[in-house]
Amino acid sequence: MYRVLHLKNNVYLVYPEKTDDEKQELSLKKNPFLLFQLDKRRIQTGAIRGVILELNSRHLEPVEVFRGVPYAAPPAGPLRFRPPQPPLPWPGTRLADTFGAACPQKYPDVSNRTAALLSMPKGRYQYLKKLVPLLVNQVESDHSLTIYDGYGYDPPPGSAGFNHE
Repeated sequence: MYRVLHLKNNVYLVYPEKTDDEKQELSLKKNPFLLFQLDKRRIQTGAIRGVILELNSRHLEPVEVFRGVPYAAPPAGPLRFRPPQPPLPWPGTRLADTFGAACPQKYPDVSNRTAALLSMPKGRYQYLKKLVPLLVNQVESDHSLTIYDGYGYDPPPGSAGFNHE
C-alpha cells in the first residue's frame, strides 16, 4: 500500500506505508525532490533503503540515491588514530536519505604566505591564518560557537554577536 502526498506543482511524494520495523521518518525538508522510497537493499552490514530523486532537468532520469551509508566503524576508543575498520552491522533497515558527518580534513599550510597564496585566494588565507592556530591547539573543553550577523571575516563595530561556550 502506498501513500501519495502532493508537495507543489507536479511534485508528488509517493511512499510505502510504514511497517512496525520501520520507524524512521522521511526527510522531506532535506530532500525537496524526493519522489519515493526504494525497496530494501542488502549489503554486508545490514539492510538499507535509499530514495529516488527527480533531478531538476527534463533531460535527466530520476536517480537512486543512498546517502550516509557508513564506510567504516566510528574512530572512537581503541580505533582512534588507527586505519579504518569495517563498519559495524546494524539491526533492521537503515534509511539512507541524508548525508552522514563530514570527514576531518587536513588544514592547509598557512605558515608561508607566498606559497599559500599560490593555492588559495587572499580572503581564504586571511581567514585560515586566524583559524588554524585555534584548531591546532584546542582541547575538548575549548569548544565554542560564535555567530556574527553581517558579512566579511570580522564583525563590523557594534554588530550583534552571540557567543556560546
